[in-house]
Amino acid sequence: MKIAIICGRIPSTTFIENLIRGLANKDLKVLLIGKQKEKVAYKNKNIKNLGSGGRIKTFFFFQKYLVLLTLFKISHLFNLYSFSKKKNNSFYYFVSKYGSLLWNAPDIIHVQWAKQIEDWIWLENFGMRVVLSLRGTHINTSPLSDHRLAKTYKTYFPNVAKFHCVSNAIKQIALQYYNDSNSYIKIYSGVDLNWIKRFKIKNLFDKNNISILSVGRDHWKKGYNYSILAASLLKKEGVEFHYEIISEESEENNYLIDHLELKDEVKFIGKLDYDDVLRKMESSDLLVLPSVEEGIANVVLEAMAIGLPVISTNCCGMSEVLEDGYNGILINPRSPEEIFNAIKKYIDLSEPEKLKIRLQAEKTIQSQHNLVDSINQFCELYKELLS
Repeated sequence: MKIAIICGRIPSTTFIENLIRGLANKDLKVLLIGKQKEKVAYKNKNIKNLGSGGRIKTFFFFQKYLVLLTLFKISHLFNLYSFSKKKNNSFYYFVSKYGSLLWNAPDIIHVQWAKQIEDWIWLENFGMRVVLSLRGTHINTSPLSDHRLAKTYKTYFPNVAKFHCVSNAIKQIALQYYNDSNSYIKIYSGVDLNWIKRFKIKNLFDKNNISILSVGRDHWKKGYNYSILAASLLKKEGVEFHYEIISEESEENNYLIDHLELKDEVKFIGKLDYDDVLRKMESSDLLVLPSVEEGIANVVLEAMAIGLPVISTNCCGMSEVLEDGYNGILINPRSPEEIFNAIKKYIDLSEPEKLKIRLQAEKTIQSQHNLVDSINQFCELYKELLS
């Protein structure tokens, strides 16, 4: 079985990279399609990197696949030409973008970003089944403000062979655009437990100097303005803490930090490699997810797996992972006061209560978000589509 993963960029997110390696380890042939942003070495021989990028590489792709398709798959080339005319786009662009797929002929095209569905769905005319993953912003919020995108979803979603949803909440939103419940399958994001077991919380909780962490790109949906305001309430209360945000800093949040006189307590520390993020978790006391929109945040799953307690807003699918007071603390979005109160609540818990929450969180990941189980479910999905 041959699976083309439409990544967007290469290398991609943790979820997509785990999917790529997991499928290859199952002896599936994996083709990577996307813009090559950085050099990445995939050791597994089942992974074939077909990433594009730059004028020279684009021209090389055009020449290579024009020759191969002309010599061995001329009918595909004629069809490609017809589609380029139909889409009112250049033949050069179509050959350089789609030639590698027509030549390598995958059984499944797994599109990772919903906004790109129009670019790839027409390839089902060449006998390829299209799977679309639905995670967060692309389905939760983007079509609300972009009416053309909402119309695109309603037009092309009926042609998708199967939708992968990271949560039940995502499925309910997607049904607005294509109301066929049987077309959707929930597969929770998985954590590589064999890798992550090397990282465990090392420090003992210190009420006199609390280390708080948030992780995620600097975007309005991440709600950092609310957690920064919560930090201001902690300072007014006299709580000793430092709050690090693994993200690129923005002018808006920098202004807020300066205005609230939090420069000594709150810092944006930029992007970090995956292992460095986990090391930061090891030395932290709390992970705060102040988001107003998520699918299911991978950073929460990883924190729970290594024993870092989580305070999260109850947005979209997060309540499918966290149960308030059982394996974490769940609060309402857009409320600095609730973030503040949740932090205070956790500080006041006894050590046995803290330990119980951490252990229940680890059990949740082991039973519901094990990467091995997730990969097996994807393999079954692909087999079902081809049977």
